[in-house]
Amino acid sequence: MAPRGRRPRVPPSENNTVQDDNSEVLAAAATRFFQRMVNGDMVVGRTTQVGCTLEQFSHQHPPTFDGRLNSLDAESWIERMEQIFEVLYCTDDQKVKYATYHLTDMANKWWKSTRALVQLELGEAVPITWEYFKKIFLDHFFPQTLQESRARQFMDLTQGSMSVAQYATTFMELSRFASYLIPDEEKKAEKFERGLNRRIRERVRTLRIRSFTELVTRATIAEKDIQESIDYNNQRKRQQQQQLQPASHRDKRPCQDNGQRPREGETGWLPLCGKCSKRHAGKCLLGTGACFKCGKEGHHLRDCPGKNIATTQATRDGQKNMALARVFSLVQLRDTDVSANENTGNYFP
Repeated sequence: MAPRGRRPRVPPSENNTVQDDNSEVLAAAATRFFQRMVNGDMVVGRTTQVGCTLEQFSHQHPPTFDGRLNSLDAESWIERMEQIFEVLYCTDDQKVKYATYHLTDMANKWWKSTRALVQLELGEAVPITWEYFKKIFLDHFFPQTLQESRARQFMDLTQGSMSVAQYATTFMELSRFASYLIPDEEKKAEKFERGLNRRIRERVRTLRIRSFTELVTRATIAEKDIQESIDYNNQRKRQQQQQLQPASHRDKRPCQDNGQRPREGETGWLPLCGKCSKRHAGKCLLGTGACFKCGKEGHHLRDCPGKNIATTQATRDGQKNMALARVFSLVQLRDTDVSANENTGNYFP
């Protein structure tokens, strides 16, 4: 048997060198370890939280769904639920339980009957996943036929009587049902531009915009400019029409009944009565049996004593004026004769 060999002894100086090298390696490793902890690259003694409580879920104010809303609301409800699930790290089982907890009325009745059928099909031991629930939910409340209808609406969509903002909102709501028509940003902008009203489209077409967001902004500005131009032209037309009207029509003002009677012949400024279709001040006497002249009852205008008195007084005033005129003429003639006699020296008493 060959003799067992001995290990060669390492000189003390060399042994110390090896130990020093090992210490440097350990120190460097420890430094890197603590540096990674400081930088957050390592988590010691902590595990990532999975799942959430119903209380945490309710604090996010999830919407309810009653089944009476339209199909777009059904899809929006699903999207909102998935936003909350992502933030709270809900498990798949929690997603179904918490979401169905917020179904009410018709939707809740649908789920009770559907869940029983699904469990019979899958088996009691197989849980219902969120993806499976979402499929049967949308198949019922947002079937494929409605999705195809929304796609056709998007294909035929134009601005019409909507504002640019309303058109853009409707465009975005319907575009997801026909995403194959707008595969990129440029096609999306082209489709939106084709649907704009002619006057707005003519203004933005020359800009050759290929960004949907920028196109909506430019179209909104053009819409505002066009509306301001229309308002300005309408105001000028009204001013021109007022200037072309006769002065008598422009100066008319509504008559206010202040108790003053208009003078004879001045009826143009009086309001038009809706009862008798005549212009007069004060209360309308049509159908009251009162006289239109003095306002008293018991006689009509043709038999009004006031009318006869006024006529007689006017006749007397006229005769009196004529008599005074004749007297004035005779006096003036006599004065003329006297002056002539004085000049000739002839005087007749």
